[in-house]
Amino acid sequence: MGEMKKSWHDDTRGGSNIEGINFPADRYWKTCSVTMNGIHRLQLLSTEVWTDKKIAGGSQDGEGQKKYQCGINGMCVVTVNGYLKNKLNPSGAVGEVIVTCTYDDDSVVKSESKTWEDRTAANSLIQDLFLPADHTWLKCEIRVDFHSSTTDNPSTTGCMVTLIKNGELAFLPDGTLPLWAEKVGAGSVSYLFDINAKVSLVAAGYISNKIAGGGAKVTLTGYYKE
Repeated sequence: MGEMKKSWHDDTRGGSNIEGINFPADRYWKTCSVTMNGIHRLQLLSTEVWTDKKIAGGSQDGEGQKKYQCGINGMCVVTVNGYLKNKLNPSGAVGEVIVTCTYDDDSVVKSESKTWEDRTAANSLIQDLFLPADHTWLKCEIRVDFHSSTTDNPSTTGCMVTLIKNGELAFLPDGTLPLWAEKVGAGSVSYLFDINAKVSLVAAGYISNKIAGGGAKVTLTGYYKE
């Protein structure tokens, strides 16, 4: 059994969102372990583990450490979201999140990715984000990483994205389409589609930003065996 580890750390005078803790759907994940380290007494560090739904969550109130573990048991995207904030502005807040996921060694597959990124004060169309029919794709992931604001005001960025498979609209495993996703500040959301075919894949949609300085990066990833 193998393991993959990712971490996040921040020192803030107000609040900040956890970002960058994403595990791809290129292997069969078994478990996910989360460690939260809080430094100051008057702060709150909160985390949530997501696949296609919320799996588990926890929080560390004040200084100290808290750990929890949850089962994943699937070839899926694993994302840890959350936030760090101080309860009294002069106190500040310092926190760290360490996430370790275990997986089956013989389950790892290959992947190919393309990205599109923009910052906009209004709307911006996703462009030229596609993967050709070069492989028999097992699954396809669309991940949206929302940017932190470049101004003093927190940005609110929304994204509407869909997958076009071989010229046709693709649905999620539950038969639905991706919904409008919106974040205040940083954060991420992922959509995972079952493909099992040698077809072209196109991510289409747009982002909309209510305050200049935000934006998002959209990543299209296809998973395949050799």
